[in-house]
Amino acid sequence: MKKENSVFEFEGVKIKPSKSGTYNGCPFNCDVGTGYPIRKWKTEKGIKNHLKECCNTPTNVKVREEKTTAMANEEKKRIAELERKRADILKRIPQKVGDTIYHTYSHCVKPTHEWRGSRRVRVRYEAVYSYGWSEATIASIGFGAGTMIVFNENIAASAICATAEEAKKRSEEDQKEHDDWNKQCSSYR
Repeated sequence: MKKENSVFEFEGVKIKPSKSGTYNGCPFNCDVGTGYPIRKWKTEKGIKNHLKECCNTPTNVKVREEKTTAMANEEKKRIAELERKRADILKRIPQKVGDTIYHTYSHCVKPTHEWRGSRRVRVRYEAVYSYGWSEATIASIGFGAGTMIVFNENIAASAICATAEEAKKRSEEDQKEHDDWNKQCSSYR
């Protein structure tokens, strides 16, 4: 003989079967708006198993909100710590807005790929770069990823030199090193 499903209560909501004896749809509407047909359960055990895992039950919603709040608070703490570190770094750096700096830079002269019609074609194994140096006046001091200092939005702190002669010498060394690397790479082919 078939066992009849009964009415039971779960987290303050009465759940009762339909006239046919099945439980139609989740009482917390987790099926609504998914684009799938509304689920049906033939047994009380089946719907109880679903309700333990249902994402829209009041306890699961509360747990999810607590996790979201905890993650937001953790992110706020991380950002506050990062801002504190950035403020300390800005106090310690010798360069200030309005100072003149000398820096090195690199520019891609011949990339590895070129456009031919509507497609990109690989024309060389290693890109060819040109290295140089320049003088600039600091207009802004900012940060790149994390605590990396950036001047004028595109000059990294690692590219700054103390004098123009040092910047010139460093750019020449970088160019020579790059040319040697390209020569070494081309000898393997």
